[in-house]
Amino acid sequence: MSTALCLAPNVKSLLGSTARGFSSNAPVSSGDRETLDRWIAHIQGLTVVEQDEITRSAAQLLATTLYPSAPSAPAWDSVPVGSELPPAYHLVCFPPREPECRLASDGYDTSFTPPAPYLKRMWAGGSFEWNLENPLRIGDRVSQTTKVDRIQVKPGAQGDLRVFVWMKKDIANEAGPSMQEVRCLVYMDARSRVSDPGRVLKGQFPSSTRPNFSRQIKPTALTLFRYSALTFNSHLIHYDPDYCRAEEGYPERLVHGPLTCTLLLDLLHKRLAETQGIQHRRPFLRSFEYRALSPLYCGQDLHLHGRVLDREPATAGEMRYELWATNAQGGLAMKGTAVVTERDA
Repeated sequence: MSTALCLAPNVKSLLGSTARGFSSNAPVSSGDRETLDRWIAHIQGLTVVEQDEITRSAAQLLATTLYPSAPSAPAWDSVPVGSELPPAYHLVCFPPREPECRLASDGYDTSFTPPAPYLKRMWAGGSFEWNLENPLRIGDRVSQTTKVDRIQVKPGAQGDLRVFVWMKKDIANEAGPSMQEVRCLVYMDARSRVSDPGRVLKGQFPSSTRPNFSRQIKPTALTLFRYSALTFNSHLIHYDPDYCRAEEGYPERLVHGPLTCTLLLDLLHKRLAETQGIQHRRPFLRSFEYRALSPLYCGQDLHLHGRVLDREPATAGEMRYELWATNAQGGLAMKGTAVVTERDA
């Protein structure tokens, strides 16, 4: 599989061609271009295959983490092996297994990290597509095959270049393919900092859409620690406030992008569980595509919302839902669209 290097408008190609209108505030030296070319040539042939097992214990711990103010843990002891895994619960599988000495200085896994100076990273978004004929289940032995899908280079707000790495993850159980995830991470100059923390705190994308269903949660330091532990995520940005302020320029620790995504899908999953299908058929998630738009912070209210969009005109039996998360000031932090279809219960 070849890896495509996609270039946004007004960006100079890192493979040699030149686009008109390239910003002089984000120069790319010939040395940097050659370094990136070598890195691209390396990762376009990189395939990572991992094995894991979906356990009831890990699922229960994640469910407990998603509801920090619940007086008791979810009753997973009675959930039998073979039960379908809730959406996005697979994210606690296939944790990074790199030894500490091979992690980046901020604690992050470096398997798909570009060369310096593009060493700071954020979760930018992605998508999930589920195989409804072969869903992941508690007790499954599973494999994940990861390849780079494409690379995109864009200028940042301050004229610096940002490298977007899109990874395609095919997940299968003993019966065959179960789902595909596409994950996008954005890598920035290690010397960059948030220029206006107050603006980021308020959120640059105000949301005024009226939801059909909602939930509020306040992620604490313990919430973030528990999710980091479950996913073996040692990124300092989620648990070291001094690092966040001194090195990244954020006022507080950041909520994990995949945690916000999981909370949104959990909101919809609970809503669908209450929905009656037609003639013993039930609604199930078929796909979800989302973008992370601005940070969410530890200790601040996080609002989760959902609403029904119009029926897909070309596909009978499908519904689209819009899901979004806002910060304490009402700014839009994450937004996505889910496609739900009906099948036999």
